[in-house]
Amino acid sequence: METKTIKVTEAIYNREWTVPNTKNTIFYFDLKAEDGLEGQFSTNSKTQTKFLIGETYEVSIEVKTNNNGEYNFINYSETEKEKRKGTRTSNNANKSAGYKYVRSRSEVMSIISQSSYEAAMLLCTKVSNNTDEKITSHSQIADISNVLCKFITDKSGLNSVECKNAVPTSLKEANTNSIVLQKSLKIAIMSLELNSLLLPNGQSLLSTQGIVTLTELITNDINKIANGL
Repeated sequence: METKTIKVTEAIYNREWTVPNTKNTIFYFDLKAEDGLEGQFSTNSKTQTKFLIGETYEVSIEVKTNNNGEYNFINYSETEKEKRKGTRTSNNANKSAGYKYVRSRSEVMSIISQSSYEAAMLLCTKVSNNTDEKITSHSQIADISNVLCKFITDKSGLNSVECKNAVPTSLKEANTNSIVLQKSLKIAIMSLELNSLLLPNGQSLLSTQGIVTLTELITNDINKIANGL
């Protein structure tokens, strides 16, 4: 049996097997690693979080045989198992807290992209009405919307490896963060009516970066107020 450290590039569902006379089902996945290693692993959940794409693990590799010939069976090494004991305990505690539904990453991204486009439109309207810079194409609005959407996605944690691999607890936390950030962005856009409002380092409010800076400041204020009660 070989032990090595790998970085996962692909983990795709292969098949499942129910243990006879029980309700226990084992799910098998095909795995590929950055160094070219290919094989299979098993877990007790079809929405597996055992091997996440982009993450690094120390694994043991055992050569097994089935009807198709030899293949590599991949599992955590003993060292990796010990390292992850605390993580499993934490995950079980989160599960015991319970929640019925977690929005998928694609659903949250759809919501953020819509709210970002709305914010971009409001920002462009204000800029066009108060400066010499004119908005003449929807693509200009879309470009600004893309910047705002990326800011919220990065800041909320939706671009994490865990969220991209649909880990429920991570998606739940990132979605909560994104809600606060979207609300902060709307408040920042509303503040454009305050002509006397100043930003650090002399940034202009009538700019995409200025709105991003103010959104971060407002988010910090909201979180401080909430945590202080």
